[in-house]
Amino acid sequence: MEQRGHRVSRKKTGYMVFNDAGDRDIKVPDYVLQKVDSFKYLSLTVRVDGELENEIEKGIQAGWMN
Repeated sequence: MEQRGHRVSRKKTGYMVFNDAGDRDIKVPDYVLQKVDSFKYLSLTVRVDGELENEIEKGIQAGWMN
């Protein structure tokens, strides 16, 4: 990727696996990415177990504040 001008922030980049069929490392040159159970995407928390309870609670609280 970096050869084509794309830069990867190794400290900020992780990966998540759904329906994990095995435990594998994902590597970018000279660095193994961290496997995570959740991450933020467009202000939503995506979790490996698909749980949405925290997101629903945040939406309800946001509605009460308006």
